[in-house]
Amino acid sequence: MMLVMASCDADAIPKIHQIPVAEMLSRTEGPKTIVSFSCSHDFSEKRTALAEALYDWLES
Repeated sequence: MMLVMASCDADAIPKIHQIPVAEMLSRTEGPKTIVSFSCSHDFSEKRTALAEALYDWLES
C-alpha cells in the first residue's frame, strides 16, 4: 500500500485529512510506503518526483 501526501495542500489539509490516515496506515501490518511532497493538492510542483516515486514503488 502506498500513501502520497501533499504537505502544502489547502484542499485536503494535512493536519485534518492526511496525517490521521498516515498514522492509521503506519499501525497496520504489511508493507507500506508513505511519501510526502512539499506541494499543493494537485502535485503540480512535484509531478516528476511523484511519477518517480510511483514507479519505484511499483517496481519494488
